[in-house]
Amino acid sequence: MKQLETFGAYLSEKLVIEKRFVRQRVAEFAPLADACDHFLVFSDRLSFVVVAVFDHALKSAKALTVSQEALVEMGRSALKYTGSTNGQRLPVVVHLIETGAPLDAALTARLEAYHRAPASELVMIVGTAIDAERDDAAGQFFTTLRWYQVGTTPSRGWLKALATSPRSAAVEPGEAPAGDPSVTRPWVTQGALAALAVCFGVELLHARALSPTLDTLTALGGIETALVRQGGQWWRLATGPMLHGSVLHIVLNASCLWMVGNILERFVGRAWFIALYALGALGGALFSVALNPVGVVSIGASGAIMGLFASALVLSFKLAEGEARRSLQGALLRVLVPSLLPIVGAVTGQRVDYAAHFGGALTGALAGAMVYALWGPSQPKPGAPKLAAALAALGLAFCLYGGAAAVESARAGTGLIPDAELPANSSVADLMPRAEQLAERYPRDPRARFVRALQRSAQGDPSGAERDLRAALDNPQVLATHFADRRLEVAIRTTLAQLLQQRNAEAEARAAVLPVCDVRFNGQTPPALILSGLCP
Repeated sequence: MKQLETFGAYLSEKLVIEKRFVRQRVAEFAPLADACDHFLVFSDRLSFVVVAVFDHALKSAKALTVSQEALVEMGRSALKYTGSTNGQRLPVVVHLIETGAPLDAALTARLEAYHRAPASELVMIVGTAIDAERDDAAGQFFTTLRWYQVGTTPSRGWLKALATSPRSAAVEPGEAPAGDPSVTRPWVTQGALAALAVCFGVELLHARALSPTLDTLTALGGIETALVRQGGQWWRLATGPMLHGSVLHIVLNASCLWMVGNILERFVGRAWFIALYALGALGGALFSVALNPVGVVSIGASGAIMGLFASALVLSFKLAEGEARRSLQGALLRVLVPSLLPIVGAVTGQRVDYAAHFGGALTGALAGAMVYALWGPSQPKPGAPKLAAALAALGLAFCLYGGAAAVESARAGTGLIPDAELPANSSVADLMPRAEQLAERYPRDPRARFVRALQRSAQGDPSGAERDLRAALDNPQVLATHFADRRLEVAIRTTLAQLLQQRNAEAEARAAVLPVCDVRFNGQTPPALILSGLCP
């Protein structure tokens, strides 16, 4: 704690305490720093503001001698310190403040002459004069900062309140600017983009086409309610957010991920960024399972990305009040709000899983609130680093587990009859002439086994038919993944039960149909099950 003798020193200390400025010499502004009594800088990786205080109460007070043109050139050379939001680079702000001098017409005219809007050079110059020793409040404060420029730090209201309020006798140390200084490049964001691109390449290779088929998306881990809830394939919650349905789908998601990741990873650090991504992905996937009807296959990183946008919106309130915070929040809302409305699908022609969007956004907002609560006022980045590391590790481990399960699922699906060999709307009767050939070439495909079983039964070979039907049921993962509507499984099991009944194996016949006794199509029990009379 210390007593400050002049208002200029008091103002400078308040800027450090309350507005997170630092007393730091910047090479680009060296002439201005030499010309003023107090030189301060504010930077939060988005905005860049310099404040030069001319303290006329000092015996060795300095005068404003740097020209406006020179200040503009200094600002242009410092644009590398500002960031961009929504593709628009933020301007450098130069704030000239004169204290301890009579607030007369000559002083205000001089400051007005320096005032400058950002214009094409993206350099904004404002001037403020404070005569705190005057008795009348109206004559204590003047600024060229316009009333509508509410986003600049220090703000017009804050400066005026400081000029007209009683001065505090002592001050406390301030807090550091928000952001993780160790993150100079968003490596995690770039890694996530690369992983999504690799997964999309795998989809195309599996489908052997320019866009993945529904069968490919299901085999590689798309989220389908029945497979997850009834089939117990919870690993799909990890793989679904890694898959995409088309080039347009992945390009849209990748651009949004780059936009938010480039900001949020630098802000909260790599561990918390991974944790927030994983939580958003999980929240979106769970909402898909809970709200989407059976038969809908949900894929895409949208849930995770919406989670990042919602988290960033909540955590943006850690930024100091100013243009950077307002601009960032506006950019986030311009993506987040439309993504939760049904206009996206109408514009892009894509089928949008709004359950995943809402689930990701809600989870991201709650996770962002948790991180905000763990972020102490004097900490440059969020606290609880061990919690962040644990959540990030769990997220990555679940993703690896899901990837391994997806490989097994895809491997189980190899050897199925290609779509090119199955004419559209082909029936069992159409395949009967090729039954032997299909079963020999594609022995893992339950359809080929089922058709050959029907052929053998018709030819008087019930034993051979029974072997084919049992072989068709030998790989339940193929049936669950590639024939999730269970119509094929019902047909196979009821046919097998009929053969078993023919040789008086009633108990085996009941066991054969029991796994499908609960199946309903459009709310109705399949006729084959009713006719069998074997279900309880």
